[in-house]
Amino acid sequence: MRTHQVVSSFRKSRLYVFTAIVIVIATTVILLASSSNISVELRKALGRADPNWDICDKGSASGWNKSIVVLNGRPEWNGDSWSDFNVTLYNPTADYLHKDIDLSWPSRVLNTYAIMFNQQLKLSAEDYFVFIEDDVILTDKQRFIMEIECWLARYSTEADLDFYSLFNADTAHSIYDWGTQAFVISRKGLVQLLNNYYKGKVHLPIDMYFSMTNKRYKTKVKIVNHVGSRYKPIW
Repeated sequence: MRTHQVVSSFRKSRLYVFTAIVIVIATTVILLASSSNISVELRKALGRADPNWDICDKGSASGWNKSIVVLNGRPEWNGDSWSDFNVTLYNPTADYLHKDIDLSWPSRVLNTYAIMFNQQLKLSAEDYFVFIEDDVILTDKQRFIMEIECWLARYSTEADLDFYSLFNADTAHSIYDWGTQAFVISRKGLVQLLNNYYKGKVHLPIDMYFSMTNKRYKTKVKIVNHVGSRYKPIW
């Protein structure tokens, strides 16, 4: 009889310990789900609303802890469609444009991009970079920044978020035949892209390179307006 009581007591103790472990695990999962670093998929699996979605719905990017820099992504700009929101990085007299650069086409473009990316990595501490073409007009600058910030707040924890092509809300198709309108790229992605340039793995201007990927994002409203004309490269 005493042996049965001891066994029964032992089983109850194991049950209590198991219950305690389950409670601890459940509490930990709930706390993780409420943190900003949990993935969107896990939030959905737990049935919890992602608070970052509310950021965009309210039209505010408050609480987003990343930083971005918006740059022009082409070596030359079109004066007829120039936007003061763009920042041109190509300057023949700039220190970072080396004298021994190959100015033949397309090597001139490829080298200019590589130099531009390397310069940005050295000068900027931002987590993400947004490159827009010189022939793109942004009708709502603040909304454009807000959309990117909100979007990154949702997905910046995803392992594959290295870069995405950005397109207008009313774009009929996701990519143009010969390029993209704009793209957002992480610091990690920019480092990898620069390495690919140096290793000769990239043989296209950057907008064409990104247009060939399947990572694309359309803005919710009409913001990114491509006003230039597409042409096929000569090589």
